This record gives sequence, C-alpha cells and structure tokens, in this order.
Amino acid sequence: MSVLQAEGLCKSYDGRCVVQDISLALERGELVSLLGVSGIGKTTLFNLLSGLECPDSGRVLLEGEDVTGRSGRVSYMQQKDLLLPFRTVLDNVCLPLRLAGAAKREAHRRAGELMEEFGLGGSERRYPSELSGGMRQRAALLRAYLFSERVMLLDEPFSALDAITKSSLHRWFQSVRKKHGTSSIFITHDIDEAIFLSDRVYIMSGAPGRITAELQIELPGERDEDISMSDAFIHYKKQILQEIRS
Repeated sequence: MSVLQAEGLCKSYDGRCVVQDISLALERGELVSLLGVSGIGKTTLFNLLSGLECPDSGRVLLEGEDVTGRSGRVSYMQQKDLLLPFRTVLDNVCLPLRLAGAAKREAHRRAGELMEEFGLGGSERRYPSELSGGMRQRAALLRAYLFSERVMLLDEPFSALDAITKSSLHRWFQSVRKKHGTSSIFITHDIDEAIFLSDRVYIMSGAPGRITAELQIELPGERDEDISMSDAFIHYKKQILQEIRS
C-alpha cells in the first residue's frame, strides 16, 4: 500500500481549471519530485494533497484512509521558512509538538535530541534573524519532520539559497531522510535538483496542469557532487528536458 496516493484530482478557480485528473503515489521511504515550470499548478496540487483545499473531484488517501480535504494529517513545508521572529530556534521547531499538546519540557527534549543531527546544535537559544539561510531551512525542515514523520510535502525548500549552500544541503538532506526513512514529495523547477534527490520524478505540463511523464531515477554509486557529471545523470537530464519541451 502506498503511504500517500492521489486519484484523479481536479481543481478549478473562477471557472479556470488549474490541475486536471492528477493521480500519483508515494511509497514508504521514497522521495518523489514534482517537476514543472512555474505556474503549472504544483502548489495547487500540494494544497490538495495536504487537505488545505478540497478538489472538485478525486480523492487523497493516506495509508489507505480517505483524507480528502482534511488538513493536519501530513507535514507541509512551504517555500518560505515561516519561522516566528520572536521565538528562539528551539521554540520554533517545537511548535508542532506544542500544538499537539506536548508539555514545553517534553517538546524541548524531543526536539533537542534532533538539533545536532539537523545541523542546529548550539543554536537552540538563537533567533531566526541570527541564522544563515541554510540554517533557517534546516530549522524549518526539522519543524516539518516533528509535525509528521510519515509524509512531508516540501515546496521548493532550497530555491532561495545560493548554489554552494544548496548543494551542501542536498547532500545533508539525503543522509537525514535515508536515516529516518521519511517519505517526501518535493516540488522543484530545478532539473538537476530533481535528479539528484529523487527516487522518481513526476513531470507536470500543460494548461491545465497534468502529469505527463514519470521517470524512475537510478544513479550509479553515491550521490555526491560529482554525480551530475556522470553519463546517467546527463541522460536523465536530456530525457526530462525533452519531456518538458514536448
């Protein structure tokens, strides 16, 4: 059974269809990228998957349970980190636990156990304004993980970072997600990012947005900074570009 599944999702606004007949599946421990140009409907699809909006038709299943239009069941990290400027880093990442009813001490303990692993050791009492862009994204990712360990929806979490910081976070994120076995769908319009991070890639195209292709990504050896120069990586990149252009 897929951990998250969408069946025939359609959504219109003011009579204009934005996404049409979208079906996809996310397997346990898998990272799937949703790749497409800006404005294709990727964020609308995430709003449907997260339950923030109801589709006009179709349904969303979480481990077989119909959760269509029911928010709070999966974690959704939007493009901006949305850290509260008046709270410390530790209090920011603890928010999902506190909202779920955990006492402050217990929430601090559970989050504190992961701070070092998420590259935030020593920053517990700092405020978001004191952090680099990369560290802010790490804090937002930890907060998303604490909201739901089952499924994370990540909407271009690294898009605002410079290339060097982004590359470093890619490698770090791969190691963390493999250790914890998280299942994630990752929105991006960066082809290299999609290939590097993903087990599979869905390509969205058209108006309204539809899933027009699905690729299984199998790269040889470790996914490090040199993998983008491999023949396999370049092959996938050419294939994706061809799908998007067609």
